[in-house]
Amino acid sequence: MVTSTCCCCIPLRVGVGIIATFSLAFYGSSLILCFVYKNEYYSIVDNRINGVNAIFWSSVAVSIVWLLASLFGLIGVLTQRRGMVLLFNTFNWIMAFLTLGVSLAAFILLLAREQDAHNNCVTFWNEQGGPPTADGSPYHSSVNIPSNQQSIDDYCTNILKILTIVVGVLTFVGNGIQLYFAAMVGAYSTRLKRFRQHVPLRDLDYMQDKQYTSPYPNPY
Repeated sequence: MVTSTCCCCIPLRVGVGIIATFSLAFYGSSLILCFVYKNEYYSIVDNRINGVNAIFWSSVAVSIVWLLASLFGLIGVLTQRRGMVLLFNTFNWIMAFLTLGVSLAAFILLLAREQDAHNNCVTFWNEQGGPPTADGSPYHSSVNIPSNQQSIDDYCTNILKILTIVVGVLTFVGNGIQLYFAAMVGAYSTRLKRFRQHVPLRDLDYMQDKQYTSPYPNPY
């Protein structure tokens, strides 16, 4: 049975429209930010990651495709055109599973390379003279003060622990929400298909219930 509501209480069509609008706004903003902070992005990672140019333009391409798919989805919801909603639904499922695979791989990699990340963190803060500390005054910003090796080690351990928890929560909760939204778009696409078939099937059932009468006289 196809559900008629999204998030338990929102009508399915309205819910899918909200999903498409949110997706359109999110990826539209992402596309704008990609170009606004392009120079800062290159200055941060240019000397640290190979193929940074390919990574940047891949992000732009994904944002553009998502933007167009979301636009088609929103127009499809407003005009009840199943073809547009079906395109949005197909792309939603593809990206949902792709994001699930990439995020799980990144989370597993984070767990597997935790010691390397810890060592890099310790090395970085040793070069900086210690982790940042604040004196509690609203008129002063955080400063770096000399720290012993144990305090730097504890700081990096706590930071990585928090990072692992945050990434884990975002991975599972975020992917769960994305899969649920994809399921809702799929349910609306199926509902549109049944709606389009409703009148022809109803007329066919009506004709089958009636006894057929020939327009020609019985010769016998």
